[in-house]
Amino acid sequence: MPHDVIAFPRRQGVFLAAVLGEESRSGRSALLSVEAEDGKRFGFPVDGIIARVSRDDGPQPDEKPREWLRRLRSGLTPFSGWAALHGRLEDGALLDVALLTEAAELSSPDGLLEVALGTGDAAPWFRREPGGWRVVPIQDALKALLQHNQARWVAAGEEAVLTWWRAGGAMPPEWEAGPVSTAAMRLEQASWISEPDYEPDVPTAAAFALSTVVDAALRGQGADYPIGADLPRRMGLADDFDRLFEALVERGALAADADPARHRADLHLRLGWDDVALPEIEALAATPVDSAGREDLTGLFTVAVDDDDTREVDDAVSLRRNGDAIELFVHIADVASAVPKDSALDLSVRARAASLYLPGDSELMFPAPLVVDRLSLTEGAGRAALTAVFRIGADGMLDLVRFVRSLVSLDRRVDYPGTRDVAALAASAADGQVLVDVARALLERRLAAGARVLRVPGFKVTATPDGPQLGTRLQDTPGDLVVSETMVLTNTAAAERMAAAGAPALYRAQGSGIPGGRALPAEDDPLYALLVRRTFAPTEVRTEPRPHAGIGAEAYAQCTSPMRRYADLVNQRQLLAVVDGTTPPHDGEELTALGPALLERERRVRRASDGRTQRIVAGVFQERVGQTLRGILSRMPKRGLGSVWVPELCRELPLRAQKGWRGPPVGTETDWRISAVAPLRGRVELAPA
Repeated sequence: MPHDVIAFPRRQGVFLAAVLGEESRSGRSALLSVEAEDGKRFGFPVDGIIARVSRDDGPQPDEKPREWLRRLRSGLTPFSGWAALHGRLEDGALLDVALLTEAAELSSPDGLLEVALGTGDAAPWFRREPGGWRVVPIQDALKALLQHNQARWVAAGEEAVLTWWRAGGAMPPEWEAGPVSTAAMRLEQASWISEPDYEPDVPTAAAFALSTVVDAALRGQGADYPIGADLPRRMGLADDFDRLFEALVERGALAADADPARHRADLHLRLGWDDVALPEIEALAATPVDSAGREDLTGLFTVAVDDDDTREVDDAVSLRRNGDAIELFVHIADVASAVPKDSALDLSVRARAASLYLPGDSELMFPAPLVVDRLSLTEGAGRAALTAVFRIGADGMLDLVRFVRSLVSLDRRVDYPGTRDVAALAASAADGQVLVDVARALLERRLAAGARVLRVPGFKVTATPDGPQLGTRLQDTPGDLVVSETMVLTNTAAAERMAAAGAPALYRAQGSGIPGGRALPAEDDPLYALLVRRTFAPTEVRTEPRPHAGIGAEAYAQCTSPMRRYADLVNQRQLLAVVDGTTPPHDGEELTALGPALLERERRVRRASDGRTQRIVAGVFQERVGQTLRGILSRMPKRGLGSVWVPELCRELPLRAQKGWRGPPVGTETDWRISAVAPLRGRVELAPA
C-alpha cells in the first residue's frame, strides 16, 4: 500500500510529513491532514507543499509515522549543489521541484525529496516564487552571496568577542592585537564570493570585531561603519568610551601605555607623510628662501616671544624709529608662498588641520624638520615672512601702513617669564616699554569697544626626566600682553583689508549675547575663572566678515599661525593675493564647505589635548588618594554628584557625596579629600574631607 510523503517549508527549513488524509475544499486548495517529523498533526494546503512522493516502503506495523519519517530522512542527503546547477541553467528560468530534480540528474523518488529538502539553501542562486524557483542572474546571486557570507562572518566575530568579554580573562592569543592584516581580510573577502558553503574564520572575524571596539574607545566615538558598531552597547559600555578604553587596557586588548589623544584628534590616520607628499617636503627643505620680491627687513632688531619648547615660531615683532615717527612691524612666517594650494603637502596638511600639542610628544601640522629648517622664523638666518607695518601715532594708536612680503631674521627668542624685564622685548628697554604701552592702549581700545578679555591662569603639563610636572601660569607678563595684542591687531587689519577687497576668507565671528542669559561674574568672584568661560557665545566661521564680540572687532580673520592652523594658512593665501592684486586662490563656495570642517577639527584637537592632560593629571594624583586638595565648591551635589573648582589645576573635578550631605555654600573654598582616581579615564573624584 503506497504511503504519501510531502516536503513542506517552515521558517526553520524544509521538513517531511506523512499524509494521513486529504479533504477537498470548494474553490480552494485541497487540505492535507499530516503528521510531521516531530509528531505534530495539522492541516496543510496542497498548493503550499514543495514535493509529494508516494512510497511503497511505508511504516512498519509497530512504527509510528514520525518514527518512519525520521528513518526515511536519515537515508536522504539534502541536495547542496545549487551553485553548479545554477551554472547549467538559463538566467530567469522558472522551474518546479520536478524540473530541478531532472536538471540535477536525480530523477528517483529519493532524488525528488533530496532536492526538495535542499531548497531551503537554494538562495542566492534560486529565488522561490509562485510556481517554482527562479534562476537568479549571476551578478545578483554573487552580490547576495557576498552579503550573506559577510553577515555570517560579522556575526561570528561579534559573538566570539561577546563570549570572551562576558567570560572574563585576557584576550585570546590567536586574535591579532590591532587591525586585521590586509592579507587576512582579502582572503576572507575572496571566500565570501567563491565558497557557497563558506565557514567564517572566527579568529580573523573576532580580531576585526574587536578592532572596531578598540577604534571606538580610542576615538571616543562610535564607529563610522556598521560592522561592530553595536558591540559597545552589547558589552554594557555604550557611549562611555573612557570606561571602555580602561576596560580594554585591563583585558589586554590595548597596551598599558596606550594613548587615545591622536585618535581623538583624528590624527591616527594621518601620521607620517605619504609617498606623494615626501618628495615635495624634501624639495622644499632643500630649497633656499627666495629673497626676490621681498623687502629685506633683516636689519631690524626682531624678537619672538614663545614658550621655551616652541618649535613653530611663526610670529615676531620689531620697532623702527625715524625721527619722531615710530613704526611697528609684526612679522608672520610666510608659509603660503612655500606651500602651493592643492599640492600633495597642502592636502596632507589640510587633513591634519591643526597641530596637536601633547606634553613631551606633540604632533605638528607640518613635518617637524621642515618647520625648524625652513618655515619657522629663526635667529641668524633670513626667513620668508608676511609683515604688517603700522605707524604709531602721538596718541599711541596705530594705523596700518601696508602688508609686505619680507625677509626677516630673529635677533632674540625669549620666553614669557623672560619678558618681565621689558628690555627683552626689543633692542632697548625704551623700545620694549613702547611696545608694552602700545599693547596696553590697544587692549583699552578693545575693551571700550566691548571686547571681553579672559584674565585667567593657564595650566600646563611639562614632561621632565622625573615625570610630568603640573603648573599654572597667570598670563600677565609684558610678553603676554604684547603678543596677544599685536596678533589681534594683525588679524583685525588682515580681515579689514580682505573685506575691503571683497575677498572671501575664513572670518571668525562671535555674537555679543551671553548663553543662557547668564550675568558676567565679578572679577573678585572666587569662581570667576570658571564662570567667565561660560559667558562666551560660540565662535563661527563665515566667508564674509561679521562682528567678533569677544575680540571687539567688526571683522576678524586669523592668519598669524599658518604653521599651526590650516585655516590661518588659507587666510594668509587670501591676504597675499589681495596684497599682490591677484585673484584669491580659494573661492567662497570652497571656503563655505571648508570652514566648518576645519573648525570642528580644531575643536577635536583641543579636546584630545585636554583629554591627554586629564589622564596625566589623574596619573599624578593616583598616589595622592586619601590626601586633601584645596578647591572651591562650584556645584552642589545632585543625585550624589557635584563639582569643585581646583585653582591649581584650572579645572573642575567631580565631587561625590553621601546622600544627605549638607555642604557649605557654593563659592566656599575649603579642603576636599581625593577619594578615587582612574588614570586611564582621566578621572579624579573628590569627596568631603
